[in-house]
Amino acid sequence: VIDDSTFKNSEAKQGGAIYVDGTNTCISHSNFTDISADNYGGSIYVAGSNANISESNFVRSKVKNFNGGAIYIAGENTNIEKSNFTSTEALNSRNKALGGAIYIEGPDAVIKESDFDECKASEGGGAIYAYGNNARIEDSTFDSNTAKFGGSIYLTSWGAVVTGSNITGSIASENGGGIYVAEGSILITESNFEDCTAKGTSATKGGGAIYINGPDTHISASNFTNNKAPSGTARGGSIFVNGERTIIDSSLFENGSAHQGGEIYIE
Repeated sequence: VIDDSTFKNSEAKQGGAIYVDGTNTCISHSNFTDISADNYGGSIYVAGSNANISESNFVRSKVKNFNGGAIYIAGENTNIEKSNFTSTEALNSRNKALGGAIYIEGPDAVIKESDFDECKASEGGGAIYAYGNNARIEDSTFDSNTAKFGGSIYLTSWGAVVTGSNITGSIASENGGGIYVAEGSILITESNFEDCTAKGTSATKGGGAIYINGPDTHISASNFTNNKAPSGTARGGSIFVNGERTIIDSSLFENGSAHQGGEIYIE
């Protein structure tokens, strides 16, 4: 257990401030400022299941070569809640860095009641990269995050859920300004997407707010405002879905734009 602690200007090869090899890690009420790691986990690296990180703040945490600008976790049943991530980054383009704030590899991850502002990744998931089934993101806010795929969130996950969250001003240089699902199925509900952009230029690019590659997408009771895929022949100003059995219901769309499907493109 690590509680009520402050970390500043620390650095390491992995886990700039904290490295844990073991289960049931608990980190809470702590602050991490200007922390860096060379390879994985700008501030925190955990190899083990049941990690719990809560009520902590991460400012200008970065990883230089690979993944997890603030946090890198390899293990199941991760829980991250009530935490703030500001200007965290994983920006090594040569290594296709993932997860500007958080990188999780393992099923049943939950991230909730957290804020992500101006987080960046070179390849995927400006704020969050999650690889593992049943990933859940709840009641969180994402503002001005950027990546090549998934300006805020990149998921490879069957049974993923994003609910009660707000994504604003997120930008992908290729696909999925707000959310990119590389493979899997997802439920998105009671969430808001505003001023998100996908800058890819070809007909396979787009999804100003959301890009999904997989079946059984369900998007419900959500709002989409001023999202766009403005370049070349890009499709889906708000949503681009490549998959079967898509359901979109009880949602509001305003002022979206793209070459095809100003709001929604499905194939």
